[in-house]
Amino acid sequence: MAQLVNLQVDDAIQSLIKTAELVAQYGGDEQKNIEKFGKMLEQLICIKNDAKKADKAFELSKDKETIAEYDKTFSHELSKQPKCKPKSTDEYKRVMEEIGTLLSMNMEVVASGSTSVVQDDDFEMEIEISDIDPLTKRRMTHPVKNSICGHYYDKSTILESIKVNPRLRCPIAGCGNNQFVQKAHLVEDPVFRMKLQRRNEMNENN
Repeated sequence: MAQLVNLQVDDAIQSLIKTAELVAQYGGDEQKNIEKFGKMLEQLICIKNDAKKADKAFELSKDKETIAEYDKTFSHELSKQPKCKPKSTDEYKRVMEEIGTLLSMNMEVVASGSTSVVQDDDFEMEIEISDIDPLTKRRMTHPVKNSICGHYYDKSTILESIKVNPRLRCPIAGCGNNQFVQKAHLVEDPVFRMKLQRRNEMNENN
């Protein structure tokens, strides 16, 4: 049960992040209340935690011979498990950091385009960052950045690729990053994601 609940809650958390994106673009100060997002995220994380506790209690109770014994053991095992503390989890900290970045975003910067600054001792230049996934050659829907080299990939594609090939290196031609791509290297970049969204909306309207 916990696995199914986790998938559904993960979808709900992504919807929460998407809502923060919309609020950042179109909402007022009242809607940009990060505490409200935090409360909803706490509830979602506790749902996952409760499902995990229920699965554990079930495994310890399922072999009981009577319903009464099962109920007693199940309740006892549930009561022994620690109370959910969502704010102490890495997931809470990661998602709240992303939501906080979205809600505090300068929308003029977001609207300025999808660019990156390359600096050297003698020059500084701004280059366009492609919204095409290097693996599928299709437009990215959820870009994530490789924190080692700074290149972007579509999240679902790169995660599936490193699952199939754990020795995958950055697929960008000419990239000097020799490390294998790891899930820990992939970071969210809500500003870049919103820039791509804005650009796509502009292209569709033209």
